[in-house]
Amino acid sequence: MTKVAPEEQFVHEGLIPAIIDKAEFKAVNATFIKRVENGVRAKNNTIYKYTGLLKCGECGKNLVTIGAKRKEGIVKSYVCTTYQKFGKAYCSGHKLKHDDIDSIIFNQLEVLYKSGLLKLDNLDKSLEQRQQSIKDNGKVIDRLQSAIHAKRGEIKNYSKQLAKELISEELFLEMTQDSSAELKKLERQLIEAESVQELGDNEKEKVASALDILKEIIDKKELTHTDLAMLIDKIVVNEQKGKGLDIEIMWNTPFMVVSE
Repeated sequence: MTKVAPEEQFVHEGLIPAIIDKAEFKAVNATFIKRVENGVRAKNNTIYKYTGLLKCGECGKNLVTIGAKRKEGIVKSYVCTTYQKFGKAYCSGHKLKHDDIDSIIFNQLEVLYKSGLLKLDNLDKSLEQRQQSIKDNGKVIDRLQSAIHAKRGEIKNYSKQLAKELISEELFLEMTQDSSAELKKLERQLIEAESVQELGDNEKEKVASALDILKEIIDKKELTHTDLAMLIDKIVVNEQKGKGLDIEIMWNTPFMVVSE
């Protein structure tokens, strides 16, 4: 086998058919990353689906799973790690039933989905206006590209004049410094304009993609740990005296776009 230096290697993406699609790979990868980041350790190979996602709003520690025997069987709940280890003198329990958090998440998913549909509808309604804006921005890009081309030509022309001794070196440096400064300014403006163009082109696609994933999860009426790791960064649980628990869901970036 011949070892090839990294700078001489070529990557042919998509050459070999993928065993799993990118969306599924990202979801599974997100699960493993969260386990590492949140210090999740499985006992008896069991990882409950909210493990590593639920955080205590007071001490910042994970909520851990506990079980209680009831007539209907073992009822699973989550409580603050600090409370579980050291008692109420150190933190509140933040006790949350497994089934209750399922209900809360599904309700929030439906709210998020409706918000996304509304945003998609608004995007469609403003399509003509956005298309005109994108068209105008395209003209700006064309104008900047022409100006950059002309400015580069101007600098080359100064070099030719210097080579033919039509201008002094001092004058050449003065003129090229001014022109180079203007060229850099134009290039920055072009980068900004192209960035705006790209954002306009991708906005609707991102919302539609996020909605497709949300709809699929809502329709199957079941949440897996992989689903949750893909959707949610963390769930912060705060104890409100006499008012129960306050649940704050921090969505992952791809799903924040539908709620903005």
